[in-house]
Amino acid sequence: MTDKSVIGKVYPSFIYEVEKVKIKELAEAIGDENPLYRNEEAARASKHGSLIAPPTFPTLFRSEEWDIMDMLKDLKVDISKLLHGEQEYEYFRLIKPGDKLTCTTRIKDIYTKEGKSGSMDMITTETDCVDEKGELVTRARALLVVRN
Repeated sequence: MTDKSVIGKVYPSFIYEVEKVKIKELAEAIGDENPLYRNEEAARASKHGSLIAPPTFPTLFRSEEWDIMDMLKDLKVDISKLLHGEQEYEYFRLIKPGDKLTCTTRIKDIYTKEGKSGSMDMITTETDCVDEKGELVTRARALLVVRN
């Protein structure tokens, strides 16, 4: 069973600096030809005035101080029973090169659900990323599923 005592735990914040090259690399990796992600001249001429990040860009955000394995240890999760269930991003503004985002992850909720093959623990994490003004830019939510 997953350790539910860690609900609400907040992990150390980290800063992610958005670079043009990372935006272009992600667009190339996922095969997205949108010029707003790849072509600086076209992006400058757009209403956005610069490159913008693709919708799944926050997937790249990582801390140098901790990683998902630290979280799984806190949860007392057997990694062989872990599935990534869902991922969603909520945007409050576009992400652009030069953004310096402070991201903070917390364990939002843990609950048990019955499935066809038995019970599963559902773990919801939430990561808020704010800009240098302290304004929320994006919120990432993940659902991890642990088969019991």
